[in-house]
Amino acid sequence: MSGNTRMVVRSAYIPPGEVQQMRCFVEQVTRICSDHEKVLIAMDANARNMLWDNNLLANVYSVSRRMGDILLDCLIANRCLVLNDGSPTHYTSSGGSALDVTVCKCDVPTSWKVLKDDIGSDHSAILIEVGRVGPQEKVYVKNWKEMDWVKYKERTTKVLEALLRDWDQDQISGEEMNAQLIQALLQLADELVPVRIICKHTKPWISKELSDQLQRQRMAKMRWKKRRSARNYAEYQNTLASA
Repeated sequence: MSGNTRMVVRSAYIPPGEVQQMRCFVEQVTRICSDHEKVLIAMDANARNMLWDNNLLANVYSVSRRMGDILLDCLIANRCLVLNDGSPTHYTSSGGSALDVTVCKCDVPTSWKVLKDDIGSDHSAILIEVGRVGPQEKVYVKNWKEMDWVKYKERTTKVLEALLRDWDQDQISGEEMNAQLIQALLQLADELVPVRIICKHTKPWISKELSDQLQRQRMAKMRWKKRRSARNYAEYQNTLASA
């Protein structure tokens, strides 16, 4: 379901060079599209076409290009829209290609993009959003893991000593003492505890150390993608080994 819209979602894998399997697959796609008004299919199709692969040269023909032509004919016949933007989704030592194809048959707003996350695969992660995407809600929370507890101890010691002096001089009730103590500690927390932003894509299980490691892996992988030298590949592998 996307909101109040019911949609059929399917995934598929077609092995490289399996033209006959691609023919069987497009028959299933035709049957699904004839039975349902709204369909989304994400596939590792091992099929290339200039419609969804910007790296495909016009004068190059191969089995994957042939499979792409078969798939394209099916998509046109069933009025399916290709969500790919032409970006590579698969990388080898010879370069990148868009072997992963996402198509839909629906009038629901959709978005598609390749993520830079390193998932330890020669395929890239893909984010597909179905339905109208509203403004992202951000929540600000205190990041206690990044708290400077030494500084907090120093500040709380001074604050508590000041409170004790005031309490010795003034005759106040226990409730007032409790309220003053709470207010003092909350004020210290506001001053000393770092704040982090939580949104729907936040991964709370990722620590700062892990985040830094993933960033190093992404940068090393991007350098290797841009220049596929033995040195860049070795640096990328070293970042994976150090994880």
